[in-house]
Amino acid sequence: MLIPFLVGWLFLPFRAEAVMFNGKDYPVPVDGVTDAQPGLNSLFTAVAAVSGARSVTLPPGKYLIGLTSVSNQIHLPSNTTIDATGAQFLFPTSLPTNNAAYPYPMAFSTTDVTNLTWSGGSVLGYGFDLAAVDPSTNFWKPAETPAFLYFSSTDGHGCENIVIQNLSATNVSGPIVAFNGVGSGRGGATTTTTPARRLTVTNCSFIHCGLCAWDYSYLLQIICYSNHYTTGQWWMA
Repeated sequence: MLIPFLVGWLFLPFRAEAVMFNGKDYPVPVDGVTDAQPGLNSLFTAVAAVSGARSVTLPPGKYLIGLTSVSNQIHLPSNTTIDATGAQFLFPTSLPTNNAAYPYPMAFSTTDVTNLTWSGGSVLGYGFDLAAVDPSTNFWKPAETPAFLYFSSTDGHGCENIVIQNLSATNVSGPIVAFNGVGSGRGGATTTTTPARRLTVTNCSFIHCGLCAWDYSYLLQIICYSNHYTTGQWWMA
């Protein structure tokens, strides 16, 4: 009976262990003052160079996402599990100039990624707050809408099997998690040719986030009829 057992064991499917990465092994500052984006780019470039499954740990600390330009993003590879428990990601008080509606200034982005899990972490931004007691704390303008995790697709490919869990964010006026398929047209006429598939966002908390557009006629109304609004609202408009 031993020989059949050994033959069966030899033909069991092989499951490779994930290659482990830790942000502590790369030049990723976590002081909340030094830009962590270059170090994170180095880390995830190394992750992408390895085939098979990958596991990345981002240790607890404060990660300043410098966003020195609109096109400067950290690219996340497929087949990767990211544990950011205890990590706090800080957007800068000053965002790069972007004269076009898209792309947003983005912290992390990826295209056609599959089998990716992001767990934990918190994100802090400076979205414009109409009710701010001190207007000088409104570092971002109303139209400034950076993104944290941005997933794009190309026709015939697309993002698939993505899990985002246990992530929190506060005062980020753009999307925290954005999934994009491929389509044509606008509004109700939109036709999706390549959807993003099997997406899960669970146990997340996004407070005062995602205010991606402002009604400028409302702002004009505040300016013209200032006696109906507070000084703070007029200053905002």
